[in-house]
Amino acid sequence: MKEVEEMLLHPKKSKERRQLITLLRNAGHFNEFLKGNIRPVYQKKIKDSSTAYYPCPNCKGLYSKKFLFRHRNKCLANDTIQTSHILSASQSVIASATDRNNTLHKLRVKNEVFNIMKADDISLVAKMDPLIYLFGEQYLKKHKRKQMAVVCSNKMRELARLLIEIRLCRNDEKYTLIHAVDPTAFDIVIECAKKIGG
Repeated sequence: MKEVEEMLLHPKKSKERRQLITLLRNAGHFNEFLKGNIRPVYQKKIKDSSTAYYPCPNCKGLYSKKFLFRHRNKCLANDTIQTSHILSASQSVIASATDRNNTLHKLRVKNEVFNIMKADDISLVAKMDPLIYLFGEQYLKKHKRKQMAVVCSNKMRELARLLIEIRLCRNDEKYTLIHAVDPTAFDIVIECAKKIGG
């Protein structure tokens, strides 16, 4: 492994070696995080299951929202991410890591829309569902103006809200929007759309 070889080039107990070990450890913990096992960098003595953890977009260390903003200033990896966008960038890292076909990094929507989306559960669903982000990509291609990125973000969030409602009705967290396109799901989609529309 390239990272291990680079680490072994540095003398023991050197600052550079310790930093590379930390980056390797964070990468391993991030892979476990994707499987559902959370190992944050800072852990409270009294564990709180309601605390949400986010990976740093650069070093992949897991932090609560409060600590992620603090960590941003002293992160080991250099970056150009604005502090105001760090949570959104963190969600984008999760979405990219779970992209099985490895197509997300090629899309305009990732660079132009993902980082301006509000970092909440709705945005995370929008970023992780293939049909929603491909819809966003087509929307950007169709509308050339720069300000359309905000409109595209809103459209993607609307679809994500619908998907969240469908998941609640079906009691299935793995349900995707591609399943909702099936004609057999027509009634439940209409029902959920009515609930969202009030």
